[in-house]
Amino acid sequence: MMLIAGASYGVTTPVVKLAVAHHIPVGVVTVLQYPLPLLLFSLGARVARPDWPALRRHWPWLLLAGAASGATSLFYYQSLRLVPAALGVVLLFQFVWIAPLVSYLINRIRLPRHQGRAILVIWAGTLLAAGTMSGIGDIHALGIALGLLGGVAYAVSLVVSGRIPDQISPWHRSLVSTAAGCLMLVLLYHPWPLGVPLASALGWGTLVGIFSQSLPVLLIYLSAPYLGGALTGILAAMELPVAVSLSSQWLHEPVGLAQWAGVAAILLGVVWGSSRPREPSPSS
Repeated sequence: MMLIAGASYGVTTPVVKLAVAHHIPVGVVTVLQYPLPLLLFSLGARVARPDWPALRRHWPWLLLAGAASGATSLFYYQSLRLVPAALGVVLLFQFVWIAPLVSYLINRIRLPRHQGRAILVIWAGTLLAAGTMSGIGDIHALGIALGLLGGVAYAVSLVVSGRIPDQISPWHRSLVSTAAGCLMLVLLYHPWPLGVPLASALGWGTLVGIFSQSLPVLLIYLSAPYLGGALTGILAAMELPVAVSLSSQWLHEPVGLAQWAGVAAILLGVVWGSSRPREPSPSS
């Protein structure tokens, strides 16, 4: 299930690009991805028993997690408007090395040595994957900056989510944080652009919401308790090859062997960084 969740996130990237190609404004798609997840999480929250004391104690972290998740969509989808989808997801994937740095700043947890080396591998893979794209010099600088900001926001959302205790049910956790992200984006994108066909916009927004919010969140909550943190991160990394592959097939973006080598290097860095350092053997 975790593998499907990662693949689901990967579908989001080309779907957003297709929505833009159908003349749906990015802001409209970003906001309209939320109604379906909010409905599902509301139904689940009605069944789950709320822990009101825990919710009251940790509501700032829930709101911050939602705001960071909303900022991820804000920056990333705007980036996809300006850069190729394959490059956009590579930029977003910088969260795998940004998250440990954010964790150090918030939790004062030092970065293990092997993770530092894994970050160097991820950087090398990023340069290889991005540098082999045709016309890299013509890539929009603002699009690159927005993609990196999306990676920073995603890293913050992951670190902050880790501070929310398990005693708060996943349904209430998802409902509060998702509602916070939705409210932030509605306020930012108001007023709405005129002349947007509502049915088409709602259809594309719902499709994005299925793959970016509803399906992966449900699958992660169902499978994550049975997996270790390292294996969870490795399986979730399926987002990267799925997004690059679908960008090539659906959007006809050029993806060469060198770029796939960069993607492979990034995945190698993820696996290496997620692994535990080998314990020294006891001396006899």
